[in-house]
Amino acid sequence: MDINLIFSFTRLQQAIVVTENTLAENQKLMNEIRLFQQQVESMNATSQDDVPWNDIQLVLHQTHDELVSATTRYRNAIDALQTADWHHFCPALE
Repeated sequence: MDINLIFSFTRLQQAIVVTENTLAENQKLMNEIRLFQQQVESMNATSQDDVPWNDIQLVLHQTHDELVSATTRYRNAIDALQTADWHHFCPALE
């Protein structure tokens, strides 16, 4: 055989090995990408019902304000009942 032909054949074999290795690595990377895509889709599905903290904080502040207001009204009503002149409403208590 001609030395140039042997050299060319060797280079061709090396190129084939490199190509096969590259294809195998490509397949491995594609599998990893699919796995990551599945994980992202899974995370998106589970976090779909999540509510942003700003929305939660707003509702918590509104609820707190309403609770403070209701407590103040309750205390004012109790104070009014305790200081009321019951004799005016019920003369039999005299």
